Amino acid sequence: MAKDSKSKENIAEKAAKVREKAKEAAATKAKETAKAAEASKTVETTSSTPAKTTRKTAAPKENCFIEYSGKQISVADITENAKKLWKSENSDAISQINVYINVDQGKAYYVVNDEDHGEFDI
Repeated sequence: MAKDSKSKENIAEKAAKVREKAKEAAATKAKETAKAAEASKTVETTSSTPAKTTRKTAAPKENCFIEYSGKQISVADITENAKKLWKSENSDAISQINVYINVDQGKAYYVVNDEDHGEFDI
């Protein structure tokens, strides 16, 4: 029976050590959980701050001119004339306009919505 009591004491000692290690592990886990919770609060706080806004700069004003035979004509004016001519003959909206300028002939040709077309002197 002496052996039985020694083995019971050994088992009790081992059980006590296991309980102690379990307590330490639980304490460590609690500390890690607290640190993780604190870190997530930091992330939440950081993410709730407004983002930096970048300053938008205005696009530079562009002008394009064609010079020929002593004349200077604005490409924007030619395009606007093509739109006005097309609108005077049609009621459809313009979704796309392509303008072709032939300085040798002194004419501008336009195609609207890949279908209708026309021309005028520049």
